[in-house]
Amino acid sequence: MPAALLIVPLALYVTRPTLPTSTENTDSFRMVNYNIHQGISYWGWVDLEAVAQVIEAQNPSLVNLQEISRGWLIAGSVDNAEWLSRRLNMPFVYAPGHDYQFGNMILSRLPIVDWSWERLPLKGMCPLGRALIRATLDLGEGRTLNVINTHLSAYATTESRIPQVEALLANWNNAPYTLISGDMNAHPEDADTAMFAAAGLTSAQDVAGDPTALTFSSADPYERIDYIYATAELSFADFVIPQTQASDHLPLAVTVITR
Repeated sequence: MPAALLIVPLALYVTRPTLPTSTENTDSFRMVNYNIHQGISYWGWVDLEAVAQVIEAQNPSLVNLQEISRGWLIAGSVDNAEWLSRRLNMPFVYAPGHDYQFGNMILSRLPIVDWSWERLPLKGMCPLGRALIRATLDLGEGRTLNVINTHLSAYATTESRIPQVEALLANWNNAPYTLISGDMNAHPEDADTAMFAAAGLTSAQDVAGDPTALTFSSADPYERIDYIYATAELSFADFVIPQTQASDHLPLAVTVITR
């Protein structure tokens, strides 16, 4: 038994999908942003396979996910990160949001050359900690792409999220070739949402999709709270919101054009 407790984790580690070490020039790629609700469907069933099929249908090279559970009983004690990485054959980096069992992840077919994460300030009544995860991807020909994925406070006032957006924008620090996405828990007309536009970021849904389309809840959408943003060097095409109840949120998918 003691040997098994050592061998099984080691076997899982060495068979994990590996990051590519180099890439051909990448002029465009498909991206998905999705709050997967710990792999729990709108109807309350744990069904990571349904989540995987939704993502797989978009053939993405980059996937930003929120509400990743890594062993929570409420989500069937499944490690969402390891399961989805193996199922999609995509390497990942993960950072805690509330704790090391609940956070955000980035899966990428493009080489991840660096990554980091940062806690976001909490203010108000949100019971769960919040954070961002940031990765640097290799686009080829010496070009890199910054990717920031986050999940801002829910059950809170707009004013309580403003310090979180301020911290996120400070982490970005006006770096070119940057994508920022996540479940922002804010509406298009809210003051915290306006901060992204004021910083010069472009919303994928607003420029390449239907700005009136809603993202939550998945079975009966009544608000738009999920976003993908980019700096001016990047552009978007073919934005869609796939209709699915694999989570309580709807996913966002878009083609990112890097030049």
